[in-house]
Amino acid sequence: MADHTERPEHIERFADPVFLQTAYGIVDPLQVRIVTHQRYGMGQEDIFRSLTRQLAAVASPTSVLDVGAGIGTWHAAIREVLGPQVQYTGLDQSPGMVAALDERLAGDAAATSRLGDAQHLPWDDAAFDWVGLHFMLYHVPNIAGALAEADRVLKPGGILSAATNGPLQYRELMELHREAVAALHLPTIPGGGPLRFSLSNGRHFFPSGRMVQSESHAGGFRFPAAEPAAAYYDSGFYREGLEPEVARANKAALVDLVRHRVADAIARDGAFTVISESGYFWYQKP
Repeated sequence: MADHTERPEHIERFADPVFLQTAYGIVDPLQVRIVTHQRYGMGQEDIFRSLTRQLAAVASPTSVLDVGAGIGTWHAAIREVLGPQVQYTGLDQSPGMVAALDERLAGDAAATSRLGDAQHLPWDDAAFDWVGLHFMLYHVPNIAGALAEADRVLKPGGILSAATNGPLQYRELMELHREAVAALHLPTIPGGGPLRFSLSNGRHFFPSGRMVQSESHAGGFRFPAAEPAAAYYDSGFYREGLEPEVARANKAALVDLVRHRVADAIARDGAFTVISESGYFWYQKP
């Protein structure tokens, strides 16, 4: 396994249980993010559909494990691309997410869900043809450990995929956030730096000896009105660089300031554009 040591404060910032409960412990914030991508996304095909279509050509999976499944966004792409016969299993550490996933999977006889930890997967070795860890590894305290577990339950010849963002994700929105924090004179926490698992640094976490490949796609959002941008910011980004109690106490003020700054940008430019980059790492297990 690769040894990729992180500063403790850097791990805590992205794997903080308070943040995870706020952003992913209930369905609404995650749903806001999904709808925002659907309505205001620009420049790229849905990444779940894209990676499923491209990697399905490498192997012919009959069983898929979705680690950190959330409300099952990948499930829709699996059914669209791979068909109804592939066995889908979704795992998430949040009971709220698993309950929402169960609603999505109702009526799908080839799909199940399970509550569990990505760092300690409750399956025997070589149990699945495809293991996906998508847009969640930056929240896992032991990223390399989670990837080693995914590799353990993956069959020889199977596919492991791990989707994530680029290191400067949502730069324009986060610049407005930093301006709002400064305007309110809020104390910031130490640490910071790039995303813990991004397209620029994620390769180091994978088990040694694996031929890891990567794909990246430019994209972003184009907001014609301030409110959807403010709602996206309100879904969890307002916490960036702040202690949880400081963020909670000042949430309304932060969102209001960002909303006004987005409105100014729209009045000036006709829309508020946020540039992003996403993609995925993948390999086929020997």
